Amino acid sequence: MTLSLNKRALALAERLVADAEALGVTVQTLDNGTRLIDCGIEAPGGLEAGRRFAEICMAGLGTLTFTQVTLGDWWLPGLAVYTDKPALACLAAQYAGWAVSKDDYFAMGSGPARARILAEKDSTRNWGIATRWMWRCSVWKAALYPRRK
Repeated sequence: MTLSLNKRALALAERLVADAEALGVTVQTLDNGTRLIDCGIEAPGGLEAGRRFAEICMAGLGTLTFTQVTLGDWWLPGLAVYTDKPALACLAAQYAGWAVSKDDYFAMGSGPARARILAEKDSTRNWGIATRWMWRCSVWKAALYPRRK
């Protein structure tokens, strides 16, 4: 059986879109057909939107639960991440090691599209990943939208 990280991520993205209003997420379709799901650049987002965003980055191969991080007298919200497929969930999908830059724009690319571009070329061939799927789930971690020219 061949595992499609992009197909798995798309199913999670579809659920995120279905719950967009409740999660403070906005969705738009660009002129080229690309669907842009904003979880916190201009949209308010929130903790649950962020948790789901992280699940999409990992193609659903990880479980993320809320926890708290204690620093002295302070505590902060955090996420505990569990996976039994760390190479696929992290290296083939979630790892943000794909720099996207043009002019003054910069983002870090992540998500299952990494498998499609064979970012870890020597390793992915033996992992049983389907990389030739027509849709690709690319996650860009950025402070701004890219400018349209």
